[in-house]
Amino acid sequence: MERKERNRTAILSALSKMAAPASSRRLAEFLSAAGHNLSERTVRLYLNELDAEGLTASRGKRKRIITQKGLAELSAAQTFRRVGYLSAKIDQMTYVNAMRARFPNHHFIIDTGRSGWPARAAGLPIENRTHRGNWCNVTGAGIGERPRADPVAGVDAYYWLKPPGESDGTSDSTQTTPDAEGKRYDPMCGANPVERPYATGELIATDALQGAPPAGHWFEEQFFMLVRNATPAL
Repeated sequence: MERKERNRTAILSALSKMAAPASSRRLAEFLSAAGHNLSERTVRLYLNELDAEGLTASRGKRKRIITQKGLAELSAAQTFRRVGYLSAKIDQMTYVNAMRARFPNHHFIIDTGRSGWPARAAGLPIENRTHRGNWCNVTGAGIGERPRADPVAGVDAYYWLKPPGESDGTSDSTQTTPDAEGKRYDPMCGANPVERPYATGELIATDALQGAPPAGHWFEEQFFMLVRNATPAL
């Protein structure tokens, strides 16, 4: 226990000395430094890569980050990536395989807590979102693959990093100032269509389930929806 506490203290000390990144280049440098510091203490560092489709909306910025010299040269012991949680697993594996071709030493975990989508008729998309950039309490989503280690080559685990029943954000449009937890309304969680800069300013429905509490709070209706739509079925 004493050794674990020493390691924890050393890790926190190392991270506290790193300035908060203000650009893609500084973020790459930050991740590289964190990887070197933490790998010496047998701690795996995972970079949150969002959904495969979420990267599309921020393609330029993400491309700059992952191709910076510091991040691209990290070894397998230093860099791991977390992807997923709304895309169907088949889409996330396509993304993971493409990334492994570019970064063969890197490992991944896939968040499957909300990646299960009920079967649909032939010729229809697997997912039922109006737009693949929708992320907040998405109507129609379900729990995906059960958590397990080493499910396929290059993937360390399927895991429910985003727990079923945990709200993505409040649907209350009047909560425009941060609450005691620093959380406030995001239009992507509301009932009205939202303009998307990556879709030439088009107004697109959010698919957000209404009646949602602030992010991180228990959202019972969402939980039961995810259970009903679980794929594979619970």
